[in-house]
Amino acid sequence: MIRDYIKLPIDDDTSNKTTTGKILVVAGSANISGAAILCSLASLRSGTRYQYIYSHKNNEILLKSNLFESIVFTYDDNNYITDKLNVIDKVDAIIIGPGISTTNIAKNILEFLLINSKVPVIIDADGLNIISENIDFLNINKNVPLVLTPHAGEESRIIKNNNLEQIQDLFAINENIIVVSKNYFTKIISKDDEYTINKPCSALAKAGSGDVLTGIIGSLISQKLDPFTACITGVYMHNRTGRILYSEYGKESVLPRDIVNNLYRTILEIKDEKYDL
Repeated sequence: MIRDYIKLPIDDDTSNKTTTGKILVVAGSANISGAAILCSLASLRSGTRYQYIYSHKNNEILLKSNLFESIVFTYDDNNYITDKLNVIDKVDAIIIGPGISTTNIAKNILEFLLINSKVPVIIDADGLNIISENIDFLNINKNVPLVLTPHAGEESRIIKNNNLEQIQDLFAINENIIVVSKNYFTKIISKDDEYTINKPCSALAKAGSGDVLTGIIGSLISQKLDPFTACITGVYMHNRTGRILYSEYGKESVLPRDIVNNLYRTILEIKDEKYDL
């Protein structure tokens, strides 16, 4: 049953901020900051304990003024792969993609992380658009799980004609791939398993909603949930919180930031073993 896969990381009162839950978020670009903020806030609200954010220098003030709990470091157009990215050896998961653009700089950063990562990498948004033009990127590192979180448009560029059966072609490239196929229902697909969250919520059909989901999933993986379980739990948390707010605000008024700020409600439900599937 799908509810058996909805799990929160184990509470451990003896752990600390350096034990688990460390994440690197690579998001934003010269002209885009909102995706980085939403993704990073969602990550923190989902239990991340120590968060690094790597973004374009144009976003530094906005990120630092909205994400007090995070360590923000930046790049510019001439110096974008620096020793600062050595933090990849300190984290439990990496997110890359929200708002990074599809420039050569973004492509080079993604390639660098895929080559050097020793932990799961969650790829969303522009990261997926880059991969659609460079499908061999999925073959760079077969030693770590890769979580892809495409909406229908991104999926159509990676998997032609939105034919989910062709996802098997991705597993032929790298069997450690997990696909979170986002639509009015969401499928979580691995090489050996598949689950569907079949509770449509139109309040989630807004720009920024996917950035929030990516932050949730990345956080759960950083807290040592296995990636497949983290994807199912993250999709459920996102969907359930959206449905709670839909009933209170109406679909028109629910914003992605509202999902972030109300995640605690679904987390408490899960802790009480209350599910709405």
